[in-house]
Amino acid sequence: MIGPALSSALQKALGQPALKISKTQPIGGGDIAAAYRLETSRGPLFLKSGPLSYRPLFEAEADGLEALADTSTPVPRVIFLGKVDRYAALVQPWQSLSGPPDWERAGRMLAALHSHQSAEHFGWRRDNFIGTTPQINTPSHCWQHFFLNQRLGYQYGCAASNRAPKGVLKKLDRLIERGGVLLSSRPPVSLLHGDLWRGNIGFNEAGAPMLYDPAVYLGDSEADLAMTGLFGGFSDRFYGAYRELRPLPSDYRQRHTLYNLYHLLNHFNLFGTSYLSSVEHHLDWLLSEIG
Repeated sequence: MIGPALSSALQKALGQPALKISKTQPIGGGDIAAAYRLETSRGPLFLKSGPLSYRPLFEAEADGLEALADTSTPVPRVIFLGKVDRYAALVQPWQSLSGPPDWERAGRMLAALHSHQSAEHFGWRRDNFIGTTPQINTPSHCWQHFFLNQRLGYQYGCAASNRAPKGVLKKLDRLIERGGVLLSSRPPVSLLHGDLWRGNIGFNEAGAPMLYDPAVYLGDSEADLAMTGLFGGFSDRFYGAYRELRPLPSDYRQRHTLYNLYHLLNHFNLFGTSYLSSVEHHLDWLLSEIG
């Protein structure tokens, strides 16, 4: 797809008819879409591309970035989103995000994001995606119902389709039925990034943080914080700065484990059985807490 059609699309999007693409460099880091650095006559750009079926994923990502930007959370802006030849494409300014991390600043940034509580319901204005898995965001006034059904319940259906062991499905069914005792029905409503692992935060040369690849929705802020402990984790300095602005209750660990089960189930459904032991470990611990 790197050719005249993309150049033409960017020329129109940027209002720069003389723009030319001189070099394309594939870059790593993404689990789903292909990513490239584009060298252009007006500076470098970032391109994410995939089959046309990925366009709804990119549209949901752009919607999430807009929502985060509305809270003054640093995120990349979208230059172009649409179809180029037979591909879906999302283009953003190139960000140099390999600087020394200012984790304290990142903790304060996330706490500020979670303090935006302008809604009374959980969910979102549209369904979106966690990876390529649909994420159902039908608004609900009950967090227990929302999380157990629209998060764990949906993953249960995917896991059953992916032939998860019957024992795992039986445990998950029991947790969905009884797990409400681990959750508040009405925690404060916060805007969440939704997919906040180490790969979705970067730092510029001055150490300032930026978030990307969101799966936003309105929910319990602890769900975002829990995921920061998966897949590489964040610095202790991050958590110290966050807690200064938003102290955590003493029973946070239970919900931390429950919220991360959602992401582990999703990784099982996307990437296979290597995540199954972690899913079972979390299920067993949670069911032991319920009694």
